[in-house]
Amino acid sequence: MKKRPLLYFILLIFWLLHVGSIAGLGRFIYTQFVTHQTEQTEASTYEQLVQLTALLPQTWIAAEQHQLFTEVFESLATTPKLHLSAIMPDGKAYGANVSSDPSFESGIERKEIQQALQGFKGIAYRYDTQLEDEVLYIAHPVFDQHQEPIYAVRAAVSLDAQRKKMEEIRQKISLCCIGAALLSFILSIFLCRYITRPLKKMTQIATHFSNQNYTYRMPPHAIREVDELADTLNLLSENLNQNLVSLNEQRAEQQAVLTSMTEGVLAIDRKERIIHMNKAAKHILDIPTDQPIKGRFIQEVIRNTQLHTFIKRILFTKKTLAKDLQLAGVINKHIQITGSRLSYPNEEDIGGLFVMRDLTQVRYLEQVRSDFVANVSHELKTPITSIKGWVETLQGDGFSYDAKTKECLGIIRDQSNRLNAIIDDLLTLSRLERKDGHIVKSACSLHSLITNAISLCALYATDREAPIEIDCAEGLMAECNEHLMEQALVNLIINAIKYSEKGCLIQISASIRDNQVYLAVKDKGFGIEAKHHARLFERFYRIDSARSRQTGGTGLGLSIVNHIMQNHQGEVQLESVVGEGSTFTLLFPAS
Repeated sequence: MKKRPLLYFILLIFWLLHVGSIAGLGRFIYTQFVTHQTEQTEASTYEQLVQLTALLPQTWIAAEQHQLFTEVFESLATTPKLHLSAIMPDGKAYGANVSSDPSFESGIERKEIQQALQGFKGIAYRYDTQLEDEVLYIAHPVFDQHQEPIYAVRAAVSLDAQRKKMEEIRQKISLCCIGAALLSFILSIFLCRYITRPLKKMTQIATHFSNQNYTYRMPPHAIREVDELADTLNLLSENLNQNLVSLNEQRAEQQAVLTSMTEGVLAIDRKERIIHMNKAAKHILDIPTDQPIKGRFIQEVIRNTQLHTFIKRILFTKKTLAKDLQLAGVINKHIQITGSRLSYPNEEDIGGLFVMRDLTQVRYLEQVRSDFVANVSHELKTPITSIKGWVETLQGDGFSYDAKTKECLGIIRDQSNRLNAIIDDLLTLSRLERKDGHIVKSACSLHSLITNAISLCALYATDREAPIEIDCAEGLMAECNEHLMEQALVNLIINAIKYSEKGCLIQISASIRDNQVYLAVKDKGFGIEAKHHARLFERFYRIDSARSRQTGGTGLGLSIVNHIMQNHQGEVQLESVVGEGSTFTLLFPAS
C-alpha cells in the first residue's frame, strides 16, 4: 500500500471542509436572495392590485361598461410584461391585451382565480409557452357593499427580467465562492505546513535517537500541545542519554568482570541456544575466541554428551547442581561445572547459567600426590614391618633385659604399630581416591551391616564398657559397597566410644526415607564445638591433639568416612552439642 504524507490528508480534509462550507454558504445566500426578490415582486404586484380594486366598480359590470376596464388597465400597466385583467364569475375576461393573456382561454379554472372568487388572495407560478418564460399570477377579489366577491382582478408578471438578474447574481456568488475556495486552499497549505513542520522535525530527531544520538533537541513552538510534546521529547532524550551512559558503563563493567574471570561463564536460553560465553569458557571448552557463537545451539558448538545432559537437567529441574566432567581432546580436561536457573528480576525463567572451573591441573596434582602417598606408604610398609618383627623378636623369651630396656622396646613396638596404622589409613585413602565413585555395589541388609561393624568393635567396646544399641528393621535393604560401608561404620563407632566417658551408651539407627538411606551413630560424649565442624573431615585435623595422641588416633578416620560417602554419591552430616554428645549420619541413595 502506497504511503502518503500527513500533509496530504490534512490539506485534503481542510480544503474539502472549506469548499463545502463556502459552497453551502453561497447556496444559502443565493436562496435567501431569490426568496427575498420573489417576496418583493409578489408584494409590489399585490399592492398594485389592491390600488386597482379601489378604482373599479364594486357592482355587477354591464357589457357596455367593459370599455372602462380597458382604459383603467392600460393606464396602470407600466410595463409590457405586466398583464392586468378582470375575471368574471362566468369566466369572461376584460382588460388590456386580454388576447395575449396566457390564461384568457380558461381563466375561471386557474387556481389563483378560484381562490380570488372565494374571497382570498390567489398566487400561482406557471410556465407560459407563448412567452417561453415563467410567469407570476396574483389575483385579488373585488367585494360589493356586502363584502361578497363579485369578480376577480388578476395581474400576470413575467419573471424573465428577475431570472436574468438572479443568474447574474448567481454567477457573481459562484465567482466569489471559487475565489474563496482558492484562497482557502492556499491558506490550508500554509496551515498544514505549520502543523506538520514540527512533526517532521520530531521524526528527524527520532531518527537520530534510533542511531543513539541524543544531542538533538526540539525548539519551542507557539502551539501549546506541540510545545508540550517537544518538551516531553526533549526530556525523553535526556533520560535515554543518561540510561545509555549508565547501560554502557554497566556493560563495560560486566564485560570487564567476565573477561577477567578465570572461571568460564556460559548462559543458555530455554531452547538451548547460547546467550553469552566469556573467553575463559571458550578456552576451557577449546573453542576459538574469534568464532561467533551467540544464538547458536550448544550442540553445534560443543560435542559432549555429559555436558548436554547436565544442561538439560538444569533447564528442566530448575535446581542448582554441580558436576565434575571430563572433556576428551588433545589433553583430557577435568572441569567442575555448576548450573543454576537464569531469570529476569521478575522471576521469568529464560534459561540456565553455568560456571566452569578447569580442574585439570588440580586433578593432576592430586594424582601426583596420591601416587606419592601410595608409593611412600608402600615403601614405608616394608621397613615398618621389619622393625615390628625385630622388636617382637627382642621381646621374646630368649632375651632378658632390665626394666628400662623393656620399656624402650615397648615404646618402639607401640609407635611402630601406630605408624603402621597411619600407613594403612593412607593406603586406604589412596585407594578410595583412585576409585572416584567407581566402586562395586550390591544389595545388602543394613541390619547385618551394623551387626558386623559392631562385632569388629566389640573388644574395644568391652574395654570401655560401652553398651551399643541397634534401631534397624530386619528386612531393611540398600545398595552399597558392604566392605567400605562397614569400614565407615567401624570408624564412627570407634570414635564414638573413644571420645565418650567410660560406660556411655552408643546408639546406631538405620532408616530409608525418600529413597535415601540414613545411618546414624549417636553418642553422649564430649561433643564438638561448631567452629571445628567445617574442617573435621580434613586429613590429620585434630580437635585436641593431646587427647588424640593419648587415644591413639591417626587423624584419618573421618577423612576415610567422608571419601567412602563420596564414592557412594552421599555425604556425612554432623549434629553436635558440647557436653551432650554428637550424631554422625551417613546419607546416601538407597538404589
